Amino acid sequence: MKKLLAVFLLCISGVSHSANNIKSDSYILGLVGQKAVEVEDVSASYNSATKIYYYSKTSSTGLELQLNKETIEVAWLFLRREKLEENKKAEQMAISFTEKLLGKQSMDLLIKPMKSGQSIQSIKISGVTITGARCGSTQCVYSIVR
Repeated sequence: MKKLLAVFLLCISGVSHSANNIKSDSYILGLVGQKAVEVEDVSASYNSATKIYYYSKTSSTGLELQLNKETIEVAWLFLRREKLEENKKAEQMAISFTEKLLGKQSMDLLIKPMKSGQSIQSIKISGVTITGARCGSTQCVYSIVR
């Protein structure tokens, strides 16, 4: 009984922790576990403060986070067939980031369905709303509503 209560409390604290910190850029960037290779300010294109953080030296493979005050766009690219190791690294970074933010259940509720070809219009995981989740032939992407 005590173990069940502890697990329940841990789940609740994880839900509120993610949902409460979702607005903090430094919290979000810290979940990646490494510094961005490049940061691009695209505010002029979006008419609001928006930056894209690139986590790969190449533009055809890697994790990208686009942050503004309303959303977080998470994308991982795998354009180059000859760069399988880089593709795998980008996917692992994206999965690790997603699990740190949303918990282990994000694999079954979000990542696996996306990779199997499902589009998810909207889902709530750990108190966080995710929209537009899908994978194509060259990238996987989803948005987090802040």
